[in-house]
This record gives sequence, C-alpha cells and structure tokens, in this order.
Amino acid sequence: MAVYGYIRVSTPSQNTARQDDALQGQADIVFVDKVSGARSENRPEFQKLMSKISAGDTFLCLSLDRAFRSTRDAIDTIDRLDDVGAEFRALDMNIDTSTEYGRFFYEVVAAFAALDRRVSARRRDEGIEAAKKRGVRFGRPPALTRQQVLHATIQIGKHGKSVTEMAEVLGVDRSTLHRAIKREEEVRATPYPIRKLAVDIGAWAIMKNLDLFDAAHKLHKALEDIPRMQDVDKDTFTAALDVARHQQRQPDYDKE
Repeated sequence: MAVYGYIRVSTPSQNTARQDDALQGQADIVFVDKVSGARSENRPEFQKLMSKISAGDTFLCLSLDRAFRSTRDAIDTIDRLDDVGAEFRALDMNIDTSTEYGRFFYEVVAAFAALDRRVSARRRDEGIEAAKKRGVRFGRPPALTRQQVLHATIQIGKHGKSVTEMAEVLGVDRSTLHRAIKREEEVRATPYPIRKLAVDIGAWAIMKNLDLFDAAHKLHKALEDIPRMQDVDKDTFTAALDVARHQQRQPDYDKE
C-alpha cells in the first residue's frame, strides 16, 4: 500500500515549497505538475499517478484547489479512486475517505454535485425545447451545397457516375450524398403552387427582415397582412416554408 502525493502549480515559475513541506514525510512518491489544472488530461503527472494507484493506496494532496479545478473534477477523480479501492486525503480540510467522517463529507459534496448536474441538464433541455419552438435548428450545417448536389445528380443521371464515385469527388460519405440527393428529389417533387409560394415567402421575409428559421406560426402571423397570404392555410404555409428554408440555406443551387 503506497501513498501517492500530488502537487500542482499553474506555471513553471511558481513555488511548490508550501505543498512540498505539507506532504513531507507523508507521501511515498510525489508527482508534481507545473501546468494549468483546467483539464485533467493536460496534467501528465496527474495521469501517471492515476495510472499507478491501486487498491489500498492513497491519493494525498494539500488542498482540493491544488489537485482539482472544480468540484466536478474532484468528484470524478474520487469516484475513480473508489472504483479501484484507493482512498483520498486532502490535508487542509482534513478530508480522509478512509474515515467515517471523511466518507460522509465526500458523499455530501457528491450529492450536491449530482443535484447541480440534474438542474443543469433540466435547464439545458428546457432551453433546447424553447429554442426549437422558436424555429432554431440544431445539428451540423449541410456538408454539401445545393450546387454540388445538382452537379452530382447530373453526373449520376446523365453520365453514368455512381453515388460512391461522386461522393469521393465531393469528399463526403456515400450516405451523406445519398441523403442530400433524396432531399433534393423531395423538394423538386413538391407541387408547383407550394414551390412558388416558397419563393414568395423568401422574398417577403427579406423585405420584412424576417428570419426564415423562426417558428412557423410566428412567420405566418408576420406575413398575414400580405393579400396573397390571406387565403393560405397554415399547413400549406408550413410546407412552403420548409422549401423556402431549404432554398435559403443553399442559395447557389438556384443558378440553373
């Protein structure tokens, strides 16, 4: 059973004397990092310590702020130590997970950290849901422009190229190009009145300085004063808006 001491300062010029003195005679081996502790993976000596420590060993440090950058970082590390059967001690707060009170302190801190994660996750989910209702789109932007998709479609349909060949030319996966071509076919199969309405919606949005990716009901209301819009039901408007968004996202495609 070994006691592994850990010391960290943020820059090479900082002095480790205070931490050295505190760990003197208590640690069998001391690991020293002279780097920012923002990310544990960027602390090479910390990683060495964690790779060596095993059942019955102890992770020893002077204070939590020297070993960790956040409560979450501390909890994650102590959980890892617990998984391998090792203990944790922080001298300045008299935390020792091998004792009843030290374990209780750790469990209280862990409970608050878990609560903070749940609250943060709930707020994130609520924010995402609210953004979706406003028409905000999530995920990566399209990998291909509509002009590239049109070029690939012509090469495949008229010149005998395969989807795989064109995907290699465009530098994307075959499935990415296949989905893009399918989406283009869906848009082109949309009835002419809806495609025409989509063009009008795009033009009106520009004149009124509207964002086409706002919620459909919000845009429908913003455009309801236009005479030609007064006979358009919401379902038709939504279908045309979907086409208009597609066209705005990749406007170069329209140069046919």
